[in-house]
Order: sequence, then C-alpha cells, then structure tokens
Amino acid sequence: MPNGLQTLSNSALVAASDLTTKRFYAVKVGTGGTVALAGAGSSVFGILTNKPDTGEACAVDTHGISSALLGDSVTRGDALVPDATGRLVTASSPELGVATALETGTVGQMISVALSPAGAPGTASDTFCMSFYIGGTVPESAATLMNNIELPHAFTVLMGFASCLTAPGSTETCTITITDGTSPQSWIIDGTATVGEDKAINQAYAAAANLQVTAVNSAGGATANLNVLLVCQRT
Repeated sequence: MPNGLQTLSNSALVAASDLTTKRFYAVKVGTGGTVALAGAGSSVFGILTNKPDTGEACAVDTHGISSALLGDSVTRGDALVPDATGRLVTASSPELGVATALETGTVGQMISVALSPAGAPGTASDTFCMSFYIGGTVPESAATLMNNIELPHAFTVLMGFASCLTAPGSTETCTITITDGTSPQSWIIDGTATVGEDKAINQAYAAAANLQVTAVNSAGGATANLNVLLVCQRT
C-alpha cells in the first residue's frame, strides 16, 4: 500500500468467499457486512490489500493512495471503475469513477490510484466513514460520542467497529449504541478484549435524522481510550 491514508483492518471485516488471489482488486460490502469482490456497476468499498480466504480478516484501503490491478489499458488521470472481475478500467463518464489513475498502465498491470470509493455508478450513493473517540475511562453513565447530527441526505450505517486501549475487565462490558430515537443498534467490547464485537448494522436513516452515538461501561468497567468507526453509505 503506497501512502494509503485510510486502511480498515479488523476481525469483523471478513471475506465472503475465497479472495486469496484477489489482492489489489476492488471490493464491496457484501451480505451480512462481509467483504466481497466488486463487479461492473456495483458499489465499491475500497481496494483489498491482503489475501484472505473465506471467513478470514480483510485489509481494505478505503481512501487515499493505493495500488490496483487493471482490467484494460488506462491513461494517467482517467476516472476508474471496476470491471466484471473487480479489476479497474476507465469509466464511461468521469463522475462515475471510484478512483483516479495516477499512472498509465495496461491490462494486468498494477498502478497507483487515488481512491474515491462510491456506490453503484450512476446513482447518488457513496461510502463514507464517521469516527469518534473518548479519551480516558468511559463512564458508567452513557457518554455521548455524537449527538443531534443531521446529514442532508438519507444514508445507511453498514457496519460498526469499536476498539480500546484498556479492556473493560474480566467480567465487565462496554456497550456502544447508535440510534435516531426509534431504531437503536448496540454492540459491545467485553472481558479482556480490546477489539469489540463488531456489528453488521445495515440500518437506514432518513435525511436530517437526529443521530446519537453513546458508549457506557458496566459497573466497575475500566474501558478507556475508546475508538468507534461507522461505515456508512449515502442512499
């Protein structure tokens, strides 16, 4: 990964199928929040940078500069989209691109690309992340990581991830919840783990939804320096 600005690598980002030969191919969010090979006209989550088998953890470049395999000849500056095999080719229209070629290359060659992952070409969809952090110990009464955030467009929260530097404790938990007041979705970090029970959420929210994200330690919980990441898609 040359100069990648954002790479997601987590135990919950698992391959939907055998991707051992698909390093540097475009991937999407598949069924149940798994990582699947992208195809022509599909959404794009990022570029796969490891070689996972079915059910194994995936590392995915989602933003910044990455490397990608080409399915056809491209010219530096071309807007790129995945072909039927997940390799990148020149887009029919620049606004459909999910990446920009930083080098000229031919079919089967790996080049540097600037990622701008998006939803299905030709739609208004795109993928984005929201991240939150609590320094110090998470309180036993709910701490608000985000409150009353109103986005100007409808979106779906696809997946939620959480990790911390200090684990909750042998029998304690830390619960993370996202809600618009009517559809709460929760997941936990428990015991001596520092990586949470990451959750495939797939919850749709309307434009201008009053969204809140909270975290709370159970009684005696020691969870500290908590990071939460939400992977979302505009709809």
